[in-house]
Amino acid sequence: MGPSPGLRPLSWTHVAWRFASSVILSALLAIILYVFEKIGPLDKWERRGFNMLAILFSSLLDFPFSPS
Repeated sequence: MGPSPGLRPLSWTHVAWRFASSVILSALLAIILYVFEKIGPLDKWERRGFNMLAILFSSLLDFPFSPS
């Protein structure tokens, strides 16, 4: 049983790009968490900003990069 007819194997550059983008986005998410943790208690708009950034970077980590 081989690969599906519509799927191609990923090139090493594509895998490297996905790995690098995952590392960068994970680091950005960790920095955001660290900065907001140092602020202390958050008001309503700071919580909204934190949630927006956390959701944005988490979703970018899961974004499927399709091979070209």
